[in-house]
Amino acid sequence: MGFYVFGEKARHLSVRQRGAGLIALGIPLANISTTLAVILYPVVMLFGRPLIVSPDQGSFRTLLSMASASLICEWLDDLVVSLITGYKTAFSEGRALYWIAPYHAVAIIDAFSPRWLRPNVFEFSPSGAGSASSERDAESRTPLGERLVDILWNNKAALHVSYLVLLSVGVAQSLMTVIQDHSGKTVGCWIKAAQIYLGWPRLLWLNCLTSMAIPLLYAVFPPTTPNHEELLKRDPMRRASYPRKREAAKDQPFSLREQIFSLLDILYTISVVGLEWYLP
Repeated sequence: MGFYVFGEKARHLSVRQRGAGLIALGIPLANISTTLAVILYPVVMLFGRPLIVSPDQGSFRTLLSMASASLICEWLDDLVVSLITGYKTAFSEGRALYWIAPYHAVAIIDAFSPRWLRPNVFEFSPSGAGSASSERDAESRTPLGERLVDILWNNKAALHVSYLVLLSVGVAQSLMTVIQDHSGKTVGCWIKAAQIYLGWPRLLWLNCLTSMAIPLLYAVFPPTTPNHEELLKRDPMRRASYPRKREAAKDQPFSLREQIFSLLDILYTISVVGLEWYLP
């Protein structure tokens, strides 16, 4: 706060610059709330509890409309961002918030733990750089078993496997709750119960399942990338490096898997908006 808003160094900043600083300070807080939501989500489903609570039908429709409108606005925001950053970068950023949540949780726990209980300090390294598996190099890539051990144990992707198991059991428990508590009732009651226990927009359990599987898919199907030096053009006079124009202009590849799940989200939300006024 002292650096962005009230401090001596912020004395000459404009209102817009100070507002941008406040947003930058608020992003970590949003990451904390997202992390807590992702971690607690399978626990709620595991105990068979509803995802939302509405006292009457009017409140239920209002909450459903607001959730659908929020999701549509998020898609429009991703569409606008994709025009600037590229398609894959914009649409994969949302999934990155989910699969990185276990690491955020570990970092939060370490931040409030005594120093003698903390493990080694987290260090940043470029993706794939310095990895013992050399998974991005087709020539020196280690076998599948060694890659799985390296990513699951050394890179703590075992947290994602545990989350996948817990969430799968939670989805099955919520489905059994809907079947047992609403057997013999009308179709409208079934639809409403399914939305409350499983299908509240967005389909968070589906997004979490697909996102948490990304580290495993990375270990099994690693991308093949060229050598770092092949992407740079060295200037011998200035001793500087520049990206080659061909590589800089090359957009990221189209992902059919991400498109399928995004299309499922869109179709489901449209159907929810269309059916919400026909619920009993």
